[in-house]
Amino acid sequence: MVNILELAFTAFMLAQILQVVAAVREHRIAKAMPTLSEYIASHPQSQTERGIRCHHCKSGSIHVFHVSGIAIHRCNHCNNKLYRSN
Repeated sequence: MVNILELAFTAFMLAQILQVVAAVREHRIAKAMPTLSEYIASHPQSQTERGIRCHHCKSGSIHVFHVSGIAIHRCNHCNNKLYRSN
C-alpha cells in the first residue's frame, strides 16, 4: 500500500516537472516572436516619428514585460504581443 508521504512526494515532483515544462514552453513562444527590426519590416507603418505603435489598433502605448529573460512588448490598449527584445 502506498503511504501518504510517497503520494505527497510524487505530487510535488509532478508539479515541479509541469512548472519546468511550462517555463520551456513560454521561452519557446517568446523566442518565436519577431524582433523589433522584423516587426518594423512586416509593419513599416508602425514606425512613426514618435516611436513604435501597435499595427492592430495604432496605439503608441507599448508595455514591456519579461518572460524567461526576454522582453516582450505588447500594446496597452488591445493587449496584442508585438515584438521581443533582449
